Amino acid sequence: AAAGIDWGRDIWHDIRLERDADQGLTRVYFDDMQTPALSSTDATFSWGLLGFGSFDDSGRVTDVNIWAPESVEPLPGTREPFRRPDKR
Repeated sequence: AAAGIDWGRDIWHDIRLERDADQGLTRVYFDDMQTPALSSTDATFSWGLLGFGSFDDSGRVTDVNIWAPESVEPLPGTREPFRRPDKR
């Protein structure tokens, strides 16, 4: 089991989440962008919406960027969770 993250107080951190739905792989990087702080493999969900939050921290967030391969298509009956600027 992972030891968790020491967020500290009044400190900003760099976080990167990588998700490979085909392999079911999720990696979370915390400040060190070379070595994942957390990783898991679960192929239950192949596609979905993006959400994030906190249940026991203040959850202050700024400067969020989201990328996806151009080949990503929404499931039937759903909307794209975000659009590339040139596709408005």
